[in-house]
Amino acid sequence: MLGQYAGIAVLYAASVALALLALTIPVEWLGWLGVLPILIGLKLLLLREDREAPAVRGASAVALVTVANGADNLAVYVPLFAASGPDALAAYGATFAVMTGLWCLVARRLVGHPAAQLPLRRWGPRLVPWLLVALGAWIVASAL
Repeated sequence: MLGQYAGIAVLYAASVALALLALTIPVEWLGWLGVLPILIGLKLLLLREDREAPAVRGASAVALVTVANGADNLAVYVPLFAASGPDALAAYGATFAVMTGLWCLVARRLVGHPAAQLPLRRWGPRLVPWLLVALGAWIVASAL
């Protein structure tokens, strides 16, 4: 859990910093940053690889994997954060902290449950690209 928290903290900080840079972009263009999660989702759909993920051990290894796999997080968080005020950014940070803990606890329970292992491995990678495309479309549509 510590590694997951560290990785999410790095992604959150990077997203806030990039969102601040995005403030130099005209507001009417910010929604077009939603194209990034759409492109990532489409790439995942086109290049879908059903391979096993390597085992990761230790907090620093988990943090590094979380950050390395965080391009989709940045693509979603940056346009969202750029369109948000300081209070919303603080609320997002608190929500990420609480939800990271909850997701880690739920994941631990699910992964250990024999009936859940196969469906999670089968459907999880198939749903993520579609969720990214939908989220990106929502960001673009909200700017129009």
